[in-house]
This record gives sequence, structure tokens and C-alpha cells, in this order.
Amino acid sequence: MEEECTADGKVPHKLAQQLAREKAAEEARLQREKFEQQKKDLEAKMQAALEQQMKNRLEKKEKVKERTITDKLVPAKRASSEMLEDAIQKTGNKKIDTKAAKAVVKKQKEEIFNTMGIVGFGKDGKDLGLPAGSKLQAPNWAEMVLPRFEKAFYKELPEVSSRDPAPFRAAKEISVWEGASAPNPVLTFDEAGFPLAIQQVFTVAGMTEPTPIQSQAWPVVLSGYDMVGLAETGSGKTLAYLLPAFVHILAQDELKGDDGPIALVVCPTRELAVQIQTQADKFGAGMGVLNACLYGGGDKAPQKRQLQRGSALCIACPGRLLDFLEAGTTNLKRVTYLVLDEADRMMDMGFDKQVRKIIELVRPDRQTLMFSATWPTQVRRLAGDFLNRAITVQIGNLSAANQNIKQAVICIAEEAKKNRLFQLLQSIVDKEEEVPRTIIFCLTKVRCEFLWSAFQRKEGWASQTIHGDKTQKERDWVMSEFRNGNCPILIATDVAARGLDIKDVKYVINYDMPMHLEEYVHRIGRTGRAGEMGQAYTFVSSENLNHVAGLIKILEESRQDVPAELRQLAEGRGKLPGSRMGKGGYGAKGGKGGPPPAPVAIPYVAAPYAAPYAQGQAQGYYAAAYMAPHS
Repeated sequence: MEEECTADGKVPHKLAQQLAREKAAEEARLQREKFEQQKKDLEAKMQAALEQQMKNRLEKKEKVKERTITDKLVPAKRASSEMLEDAIQKTGNKKIDTKAAKAVVKKQKEEIFNTMGIVGFGKDGKDLGLPAGSKLQAPNWAEMVLPRFEKAFYKELPEVSSRDPAPFRAAKEISVWEGASAPNPVLTFDEAGFPLAIQQVFTVAGMTEPTPIQSQAWPVVLSGYDMVGLAETGSGKTLAYLLPAFVHILAQDELKGDDGPIALVVCPTRELAVQIQTQADKFGAGMGVLNACLYGGGDKAPQKRQLQRGSALCIACPGRLLDFLEAGTTNLKRVTYLVLDEADRMMDMGFDKQVRKIIELVRPDRQTLMFSATWPTQVRRLAGDFLNRAITVQIGNLSAANQNIKQAVICIAEEAKKNRLFQLLQSIVDKEEEVPRTIIFCLTKVRCEFLWSAFQRKEGWASQTIHGDKTQKERDWVMSEFRNGNCPILIATDVAARGLDIKDVKYVINYDMPMHLEEYVHRIGRTGRAGEMGQAYTFVSSENLNHVAGLIKILEESRQDVPAELRQLAEGRGKLPGSRMGKGGYGAKGGKGGPPPAPVAIPYVAAPYAAPYAQGQAQGYYAAAYMAPHS
């Protein structure tokens, strides 16, 4: 365009404005081109990070498990942040550039998920990972003609049907919520009508009568009903579903070729799986029922051999079972009897999707049983989705502790707990004249190892630890040593609190309170089993003050006295012995406090370990190390 100038050589005003607009447009175009190039560079950088990540994964043969989106996109996010900041500085348009950069990041996320076979992701990038079973597709059951199977075997004896069940249920604290008409409970093994081979094992094992859950569950399950069993670990629930499983298996056609199991028990931990298998071996051997036990952390080869030898009963943890299903090692086409044991624990551990996937792979007209120690919303939803007119059998008050367990609380400062623990144990040893079988619960594996190191300096107090860092071989050895008495003191995280059936545990000590009230009941439930009396001690420190009101409520529901010290803490008037801060404690002088009081001999129910973390940390009271997730 030719420039027209005035006589004095100046550009006319209108022309100057037009030139300015064209110059601004050109600069804007250049900025857009630069930004587009920056976006391309960002995409390339993020793609390179993704490819390197995938390459490393293949080389190391790693599996993606329960990792957050932050873990997977650190390089991408760092690159995105750098490019975004540069773009904002150059264009001055933060709104547009932020939106563009977020679009790039979102695109890269989706590419990563598709590459890794991830179905989806939730807010904040959680639930990211390649879940086992993601490649499995549920059959279209509506279009399939399924072979018939038998599930109703129970013949109620006249003396059972004519008996009023109300007095027995009241005496044993049995509550029945009927989705269908529930049969009466049985009072003896003979009334249940089990095969002779099982009856003989009852005699050899010295079992005299069914436990409350067995009395009501056996007639319900043997009648073919779906059932929800709400009962504590140690209540006999394993035999409540295992013995009917044997009857169910023997009534079906024999396994042929590559048939999978007929009965499937899904449980959360390898320890529980092994314990269930032990019971299955004891009671199923006489009937020729083979079983397989599948769990992570163990060698796949022997587990595979167990499956392929014709095992009609499969006991499995969700992840390992789905691994085998994806590999084609087994299938669930023949499963007509499905048990979900410790369903609440599986939900707590994040197995909801895996459990649902497993259920979808089993024919819908199966018989389904669910056992749980608690009845939270997630478990109720699972039961509502997959059980058909289920009969619910509840034993006792789920929020209260076993009344055969005498519980004592020791209010104490955090820093004084270790010395108080040794004083307490010494008093127990003096009383028992030996080191009795005792479980000490800690919140973290670091704390477990810390106490174990301290125990090594105590002659005659043999101890071992069990937590998430232990291999399966190490866990098996530790539990064997604990059961046979070679190592009477077990220091454990909550990995040992659920599912472990250990006889003759006389004492439980909660060195750290658990994260939830429900876990407290599970912990102390390791003692006071099979009608025996047990003793539980719990340390209460300043990190537990926001739970004291809840403790008092549970304590009262358990029909036990509430210590005066606990009520004082609830009212904000209590002092913790052993504290180094201020004039607290039970001593006469500030700073040092006084000697800790004798163990409170008043029965007590303790509570969750979780402290008011956000508020407490802001005030400088709580160390982050003590709030680490437990194993």
C-alpha cells in the first residue's frame, strides 16, 4: 500500500490509525502463531514423557496399581506449567492461555488412559490405575440358556419347626431381617442335617454346639436363600458358609475339562484366605472336596496348579482372582455359590470395583452370601445391587464390644506411652507368671518396628511384627511362631486386626488408637473368643481428644463403666500424665508431671486414633509422621 504524506512529510491521521491497526493485527497473528507453536511443543514434550514412562513400565514389567494422576503426570504438569507461564507473559491474556493449556493437559490425560487401558478417572485424578479385570467383559446372561443347579437342601425337623425361635434368638442376641421367610435356628449339629463326614469332624474338633451365627445361618443358607450375615470375626462365620458350600458342591454335576470352581469365596486379605483354606481342608477332606487359595504376594505357579487339579471350591482375594481370569487360567462359568467375606473390609481397602466385576462374571441366579462386621452405606448398596430378597442375620450389637472382654483405659501423654507399656506388660507377667499371648496394635508399621526394637532389649519378652511391608513368607512364619507360643507378643498394624483367628489371645493392647471406632471393636475382638474372658488396654493421648465423646457413647452401649478420667477429658478438664508441657500431668510441679497412675481397672471401650489433624497441626501439636497411613 502506498503511503500518502502531506506537504510537511507527515502521515494523515486516518492513515496512521489504519497502519496502527494493521501493525497490531500482525503482532497478534505472530503471537497466535507463537502460542500455537508453544502448544505443539507442550504436546510433544508431554507425549515424550508419556512414551518414556510406558517404556520404563514395560522394561521393569511393573503393574499400575492405585496411583494418582499426579504420579503419572508429573513431567507433563511441570511442562504445562512452564509453557503456560511463558505464554501468559507474552500474550498478557491469562484467561485464554489457561483454558488452552488445560485443554492440552486434558487431551494428554485421555491419551495416557487409553494407552494404559484405563476405563476412566475421577475428580482430582484419583482412582487412576490399570485395575485388574479391566479387560474382562461380563457375559450377556439374558441371551444365555443356563443349566439348572440345586441350592435348596434343608429339611427342617418337626422339633425345629415347632419350636418358638424367639427365646433362643433373644438369649443369643440374634436379629433376623426377613427378605423372605426365615427358617428357625438349629440348636444342635444333628438338627442341621450335615453329612456324616462333617459330623465326625465336629466330634474330633471337640465342638459341642453351633455358634449363634451358625445356628441361624445354616438353615437359611441350606434352604437356598441369599443371606447377609452381620457378625464379628471369631463368631464362627467361616463355617457358617463353608459347610453349606460343601453340601452345595456335592449336589452339582462333577467338574469336567476346563470347568472353573462351583463355590467361590472372595475375601480381602491373604491371611484370611489362608485361614479359610485351613478350615476348608479340615472339613472338606473327608468328602473329597478340593480347594484352591489365590492371593497376591504368593507364587502364582502353585496357585495355578491348585486351580487346575479340579478344585470345586476357590478362596480368593479380588486382585489375584481377576489376574487369573484375565490370563484364562480359570473361569467362573460354573460358580453357583458365591460368598463375599468381610465385605466391609473389602470396601475399605478400595476393592469395590473389583468385587463388582467378579460378581458380574457369575451367573445372576446364583446363591449369594455376604458377611460383614459392620453395615456401612457402601456395603448396603452392594447387597442391594446383587442379592435377591436376602435374609439378614445379625449377631449382637455391631457398635458395641464383646462383653466377655474387660476393657481398661490409660490416659497418658504421647511421649510417656513406651515406658507405660513396659510397666503394664511387667504387671501382666507378674500376675500370669509367664508372658501370655498378647497383641499390641500400632497405627503405623514404623511404630511397630520402633516397639520391636525396644523389645529386643527386654530379655524373655520374645516379639515379632506383622504389617504391610512383610512378605507372605514372613507373615506365615510370624503367625506360626505366635500361634505355637514361641513368640508370645505380636506387634501389629490393622492388617492383623481383621480376619485373623488366633486362639487363646489373653490380652490386647491398643498402643495407638485406630482410625475408626469400628476398628477398635475389631482389634479387641482378638481376645475373649469362644466364651472365654479377655482383657484389653487402650492408651488415650492428646491426639485422641476429639473422639472422647464417641468413646463414652460406645462404652455405655457396651454396658461398661466410664472412667472418671475419660469424662474429665470430654469436659476439657483432664490432664495427661507424663506430659512435658506446662503444669499438666498428675505431678505437683510443672513440666515434669508425676508418675503415671496405676492401670485403670474400670472396664472401658477405647476409640479411633485419628487426631483433629488440621487444627492440631496448625497449632503445632501433631507431628506429620504420626499421621502416616497405616498398613
